[in-house]
Amino acid sequence: MRNALLCSSVVLLAFAAGCSSSTSGNGGTAGDSGTTPTGDTGGTVTDTGTASGDTGGGGGDAAACSGTGLYYRLGCEAGITAAVGAIATAELANADIASYFLFAGTPGHPTAAQIEACLVQQLATAAGGPGFTYPTSVTTSTGTFMCRTMPAAHADLFISGGSFDEFVTIAAGVLMSAGVASADITTIGTVLEGTKTQIVNPLLTDAGLETFEAGITEADGGQ
Repeated sequence: MRNALLCSSVVLLAFAAGCSSSTSGNGGTAGDSGTTPTGDTGGTVTDTGTASGDTGGGGGDAAACSGTGLYYRLGCEAGITAAVGAIATAELANADIASYFLFAGTPGHPTAAQIEACLVQQLATAAGGPGFTYPTSVTTSTGTFMCRTMPAAHADLFISGGSFDEFVTIAAGVLMSAGVASADITTIGTVLEGTKTQIVNPLLTDAGLETFEAGITEADGGQ
């Protein structure tokens, strides 16, 4: 069996973004949709608290969250942090998605809080947050971690195309429930989709939603 590490995000989101890192282009700025938000994510998304107190490459004084553009419509760093926490909770409620986080917090791998902190930095950078850069190092209550590139963070995770799509769908649902404007969700989704080829195993591009272990088996030809 191959050792593995899940970063996100998502993320993630960017499923992936979470722990990802350093190739040029990963931290590009998302386009401004120019729409007015239907709600402030900083006030409507429940913060899980897993990454509270994290520091990374950006500023992010909640009191100074005043401006135009996607970053401000998302509630600046505080709003993005809350949204990432809510997305992480929703993603881990899916057993298939949760299986990819098997090694989080084990020796040599980032903790859940560090993964979330990386995703906050990546999303804030992509949204055009002032003072944010990606990749960067993040510091949480569990220590300091250097966020990594998408390919490096996901190379041994055997993520299928279906699993990636499910992750993005869950994240979009959380943002929609938080009152984020549909045009902004589309913009964020475009950023995530741009990382798909860096995250999904080329042998599993057309595979559906599956677990980490199932992906290994399928990539190995069912062995």
